[in-house]
Amino acid sequence: MHLSKIIIILAMAIFSSSLLAEEKAKTKPKKPRFEHNIIKETFHFDSNSLKNISLDELRQGCPKIDCIPSIDKPKFVSADEAKFLNDKDVVILVNYKGISRAYSLNILQSHEIVNDWFGATPIAVTYCPLCGSAVAIKRTLDGQDVEFGVSGVLHNSDLVMYDRKSKSLWGQITGKAIVGPKTGQKLKKISAQMLRWGSVKKNHPKVQVLSTDTGFEGMDYTKQHYGDYATSDRLFMPVPLKDARLHIKDVVYGVEYEGESIAFEEGYLKKNPDTSFKLAGKSFTIHYKGEGMASTKFADSGEEIATTHVYWFAWFNFHPKTSLRSSKI
Repeated sequence: MHLSKIIIILAMAIFSSSLLAEEKAKTKPKKPRFEHNIIKETFHFDSNSLKNISLDELRQGCPKIDCIPSIDKPKFVSADEAKFLNDKDVVILVNYKGISRAYSLNILQSHEIVNDWFGATPIAVTYCPLCGSAVAIKRTLDGQDVEFGVSGVLHNSDLVMYDRKSKSLWGQITGKAIVGPKTGQKLKKISAQMLRWGSVKKNHPKVQVLSTDTGFEGMDYTKQHYGDYATSDRLFMPVPLKDARLHIKDVVYGVEYEGESIAFEEGYLKKNPDTSFKLAGKSFTIHYKGEGMASTKFADSGEEIATTHVYWFAWFNFHPKTSLRSSKI
């Protein structure tokens, strides 16, 4: 069976399971969704393992580790060669040290992680379709470069990555190790924007584009595996917290610094494209250029700090004390 079909089946299975879970719980005893328990049988984590969350908070979404395969040897083409993209397609744009690269969501929905290099800097570009979150991280631990893969489990509906050296589990949105030897460590995040390809092609003509030649045969990068999920009221996995100030799928741009956080609803930024704010006593400015392009900088030095594109429900579940600026309240 082609890998693309497997991913579609997994997405449908997760959705169906979430819809029926409560009803089944009333009539039948709980049964494991998958025969293989990734947490216990692959990672060998238990109550004695180093962690900062309960293992019960992790929900298995795949039959095995790496069921959604990361791209570890990415190839790139020029903007002119990227004929597989149309202007309305969404890409993740990462600019770092003079290098601009675009990663199509049509590709990333089937892989979720690209272990890339920007010059001499190892960077992982990640995407969680369930949380609408684009996150780029420096994939360096204890001075060594590491690769990240898809663990097969989710936390608050978010992608949980694992590093292939220590086998620790990492939250994608937070960039923090949550279970395993590296628990408590945090990865350095790099800003990643989600934009329409037409805008990227116009404003970044020298951008390098992730090729569909990913090394995985039989992949169909023209299909949308998650249907209308982005605009619906559905969640594939339940989350513990809800906040009615925004719709669960409203796009926000989240910023965190020294334990404090703030989220800007996209409509607010459209009306207030240059906004000042403070976190942990430091002054920042966020600039919204439209088309999904938001950048945040320290007010005094101009140094950029990562801005995360994410659905409101996901940001709130990882940042329950977050401040919020919205045009809807």
